[in-house]
Amino acid sequence: MKIAMLFASAMLVGATLATPVGGGGRALAAGPEFCREYANIAVRQAHRVRLSARCVRAAEANPGRWTERYAVHYDWCRSVPAPEANAERAARRIHLERCR
Repeated sequence: MKIAMLFASAMLVGATLATPVGGGGRALAAGPEFCREYANIAVRQAHRVRLSARCVRAAEANPGRWTERYAVHYDWCRSVPAPEANAERAARRIHLERCR
């Protein structure tokens, strides 16, 4: 009985430590250094999209993705896991390659 209680307690502590802040089973958000780089690249990409008439339509259609405001990109990045931020960065890169 005592061993079963110790095991149950250990499982509860382990589950608590493994749960990200905010719960919900979501992966941990990207870190500050990663997000600084992410936001710098996003701002450069947002600037580049405005240099072509063909590309600028995307900025008008999705202003959140193509904003030149660093804080918007940084704050969003800090709220999602790094793979999600990488996917967003790749989506912007692919759009820029295709709209030229």
